[in-house]
Amino acid sequence: MLGERHLAVAEARLRVAERVVERVARGRGFALARCPRGDAVSARSRGEVRLGFGAGEALGAAHHLHLTTEFLPQEDEGDVGVPADGPRLAAAVVGEEAEPALVDPAQLKLDFRALSWVGSVASETLLCVTRKDASVKTFADLRVKELVAGGLGKGDSSYIAVSLLNNLYGAKIRFVGGYPGGNDMTLALERGEIDGRCAWSLSSVKSSRPTWLTDGTINQLVQFTLARSPDLPNVPAIAEFSDEKRKAIVRFIYAPEQIARPFAAPPGVPEARLKTLRDAFAATMKDPEFLAEAARSGLDVAPTPGGEMAEILSQIYATPPELVAQAKEVLK
Repeated sequence: MLGERHLAVAEARLRVAERVVERVARGRGFALARCPRGDAVSARSRGEVRLGFGAGEALGAAHHLHLTTEFLPQEDEGDVGVPADGPRLAAAVVGEEAEPALVDPAQLKLDFRALSWVGSVASETLLCVTRKDASVKTFADLRVKELVAGGLGKGDSSYIAVSLLNNLYGAKIRFVGGYPGGNDMTLALERGEIDGRCAWSLSSVKSSRPTWLTDGTINQLVQFTLARSPDLPNVPAIAEFSDEKRKAIVRFIYAPEQIARPFAAPPGVPEARLKTLRDAFAATMKDPEFLAEAARSGLDVAPTPGGEMAEILSQIYATPPELVAQAKEVLK
């Protein structure tokens, strides 16, 4: 039953993503075809927009909105009668990749500023939580008691959060990696394999374990934000434990969470075409059916226009080199 529930949540979220993309595609005169990511890479369909998604994410991390959708270019040597930039639109995971691109450019050879940003569906709030019976129940406890926290592995958001807490705030967290996805981490938390998990997105908690936010199943230690989210007025923001130096590092690392559910087209899209995409995206964000489906699937909708996204990314890339170096040291 648990697996069926997560599959249902994943499918609901995919439908939300499809609705966004379908409307944008319709505005450009394309049809929408759904296909697994691997199939999309080799697609040669005429006039179709390919929406790809990773089956592993859909099944294994249903309460992470980590469904990447891709509009891929046709590969027919130009014999397809659609604009070269038309059938390509990606829903990227900026929060986990924009910061590594600066901290370690060799890790991800992509300048996110070059993309043609269409819009972001929502921002994201990340939490560090523990089981109700864990010895660590507050942020202050992190500095005096050991916490065993689970995650995917080095470099993912959970590892980044643990490194930040250990190296910048003196926490005593032992990181246990190797979990395939968020669902596996939640099950490990329920079984008592781990005491907690950090960088758990609020949207994922809402969609997979909504009652945990109010019934005392978990201790909510801190949110990785500069100010408390309106949804979590009683959970301290990490900025409350930070001097100006720490705040600057936190701001740099978590700035991409402002645009955590983005859609982008390839570099160099003509301004008129980009405006068409942005207008279609903006209309979708106000569509009653879309909003209703998003609410049913537990997906927050707080859109950021493409132009504002581009400005946020420019600010991230303008981070002084010395601050980037400090962040890199913290995240070791």
